[in-house]
Amino acid sequence: MQYVRLGNSGLQVSKIILGCMSYGSPEWQPWVLGEKEGIEHVKFAYENGINTFDTANVYSNGHSEIVLGKAIKTLNLPREDIVVLTKHIFASIKASLSRLQLEYVDLLQSLHDVVQAGYVRYIGMSSCNAYHSYLIPIPVHIMQNYAITHNLTPFISMQNHYNLIYHFGVGSIPWSPLGRGYLTRPLDEKTKRSGTDRFYGRYENVSMAQIALAWIMAKEGVTAPIVGTTSTDNLRISLLDAEEIKSLEEPYVAQALIGHT
Repeated sequence: MQYVRLGNSGLQVSKIILGCMSYGSPEWQPWVLGEKEGIEHVKFAYENGINTFDTANVYSNGHSEIVLGKAIKTLNLPREDIVVLTKHIFASIKASLSRLQLEYVDLLQSLHDVVQAGYVRYIGMSSCNAYHSYLIPIPVHIMQNYAITHNLTPFISMQNHYNLIYHFGVGSIPWSPLGRGYLTRPLDEKTKRSGTDRFYGRYENVSMAQIALAWIMAKEGVTAPIVGTTSTDNLRISLLDAEEIKSLEEPYVAQALIGHT
């Protein structure tokens, strides 16, 4: 597993980030795995070099954070060796730290104040257009420049929707690199998630998921994709050459905005 620097921060993240939206409570979404399987996935990821984990307080109404926190404690993962990312508003950060059983997280897509309070080390942005941030109609570059010039905490990363079937053109850590599962199987194959998620070419000995990950990891500007999956097979890495990448991109048609406000 390769490790890369996230933006201008001191964080060294694995080239694949494990997205933990898939772990928590099946009562929240039927395709979500329970606690036991979630801990097993975290164990598999860590043993295969993945040191970075992404979650949020809204995933399974907070239970995703509980599962990740229990996995860290149960597996005795060295806190200094892992990077934990979560998405929040300021009022909920203490509850999140309690669920995770941690004193701080490494990256919070939120506010300057929580960094000053010592709850997080860095902040990033999630699901934003270049011309405004989520729920705030202010251009991102203006907010970033304001933070820098006023001695506030600047953003070190951007987490946006980006994959082989939806892309456009700080440290980029895109979510849904497997296209919510569309890039892991033939389009006519149904799963629990394809039947409930509203957003909703094979190579010999290489899975479709491996091809999708290889494509996004080869894109300039992508630090590390966040891979949320219910199958550990989708965490395996393959490689593509320039000609293969070109052939995969040829059928692409520009898409309407998805995953942003």
